[in-house]
Amino acid sequence: MAYQVIARKFRPRSFDEFVGQAHVKQTLLNAMSSDRFPHAILFTGPRGTGKTTTARIVAKTLLCENPQNNNPCNKCQSCLDVAEGRHLDVIEIDGASNNGVDQIRELRETVGYMPSSGKYKVYIIDEVHMLSTSAFNALLKTLEEPPEHVIFMFATTEVQKIPATILSRCQRFDFRNHTLNDIADHLKNICKQEGINSEDAALFLIAKQAKGSIRDSLTLLEQIISFSGKNITLQAVMDILGLTDRHLLLSTIKAIANKDKSQMFEATESFKSSGYDPTLFAEELLELWRNALMVKMDCHKQGPMDIGDNEIEELQTIVSNMGEEDIHLLFDVTLSGLQRLGYSHDPMLALEMLLFKLLSMPRLQQGLPIATAPVAKPTAARATTVPQKKTATRPPTQKVDDNIASAPIPVPNEPVEKTWVQFVHLVKEANGFLGALLEHTFIHKEDDKVVQLGLPEKMSFLLDKLQEAKNIERTQTFLKNFWNDSRTIEIEVISTKQLGDNLSPKAQEEQARKTKHQKEAETIEAHPLVKAAEEAFGDQLTRVKVTNPTNMENH
Repeated sequence: MAYQVIARKFRPRSFDEFVGQAHVKQTLLNAMSSDRFPHAILFTGPRGTGKTTTARIVAKTLLCENPQNNNPCNKCQSCLDVAEGRHLDVIEIDGASNNGVDQIRELRETVGYMPSSGKYKVYIIDEVHMLSTSAFNALLKTLEEPPEHVIFMFATTEVQKIPATILSRCQRFDFRNHTLNDIADHLKNICKQEGINSEDAALFLIAKQAKGSIRDSLTLLEQIISFSGKNITLQAVMDILGLTDRHLLLSTIKAIANKDKSQMFEATESFKSSGYDPTLFAEELLELWRNALMVKMDCHKQGPMDIGDNEIEELQTIVSNMGEEDIHLLFDVTLSGLQRLGYSHDPMLALEMLLFKLLSMPRLQQGLPIATAPVAKPTAARATTVPQKKTATRPPTQKVDDNIASAPIPVPNEPVEKTWVQFVHLVKEANGFLGALLEHTFIHKEDDKVVQLGLPEKMSFLLDKLQEAKNIERTQTFLKNFWNDSRTIEIEVISTKQLGDNLSPKAQEEQARKTKHQKEAETIEAHPLVKAAEEAFGDQLTRVKVTNPTNMENH
């Protein structure tokens, strides 16, 4: 007998052997037991989740000579014929290759004939969404009022392409992706039957790569068996699938968590020498940050996670000195870096720099500043040039550990607004949305308890967003981490008349841009070539549009 691949050899033959989709199985079994089986059914869902297999099991059950608890016996001639695809009353049609109106007309002609044996004639149309509009229209009347002995079962992965007139005539069953545990258990059972030794971690990784598809997992298992023989190991799975070593990934985030430059250097060198795909590595790193956050929030205690127990224990150790906000920030920066990898001429170099950027990022939860602000030493010269402003006395700084104390922090008595532009810039790097809101504000008033931010009247539409509880809380967190300042944030709309010389960082940026443009325009107007052109044409330059600002002295 010719060799059968695992996906065909272990295809479920009854509902008892079927993996997952309990909601579909129970509904179909109840319909058959109560003799209320519909004449038209639509199975929809991702690939490899059992749609066509379910249709064949239903067909076998309906035509079985000795059904057992609404399951086919798989022993009678009818069951054997359906399993081998030769039953005269089970017509399976590929919608992709028989999608024309002529094929549907031929189908309509055969519908009227009685079944050769048994009670029903079953039509299974796979990939039904591939039928043409004319073919669907030709099927409408027959589908709405078929003969009593006819049952239609459709399967599709793209239900949105099926006309509403067809959908309204069918009972719809939505198949879901299988869980990792269901797939891993199924693979373990198959390996046991095939006499193959397998590591649980290896099967779990195969299940993960299948992305919810039983068929995909069996195809991968077949390939790995061909590679590693009767002994499936985690390393063999990673080698054949080109995946990043989990130990390397965990070592990378451990280096980031501990700020260990030496360990990070070793990890990057190992990564480069192994020839892993930088984009794939970044994607897996993103997923690992997600898992780290779940572990930090103790989600693994609420129910099973999609990772092994050993990895959960390692992640618990790694994130012990990190906060949830830290992990959120690291995830965001990794995601931004991943998006830029596709545009880099050297993705490996871009990934290496991304990893060291993650390593250098300070910890919000440990009270470290978002980034180090330049510290100006209080000299006498500085005291005479900086206008003094009456400021409220700051509360005494609490004792911090050596790492925090060594981080440069602005002088506590220094007025806040003097570095507000820099503060907003650093917030924008950490949280782009919040930074984009704050760049339209300025320090309006401050006292012992409150820092009042001013918002120009023309930007008042941003007030509701700025005053959202989560944004106020995040702003106060950044303020505390940057200046060790625990005062409350308030925001007030300031009318144009009251603005005076107060400018938000955005307004200052716009003002600087206009000044720069004006200087460039003056430089161009004074250029000898422009003067010569004005004299030659007897006219004057009326407008300057700078499209690529350059130093005119270089031309």
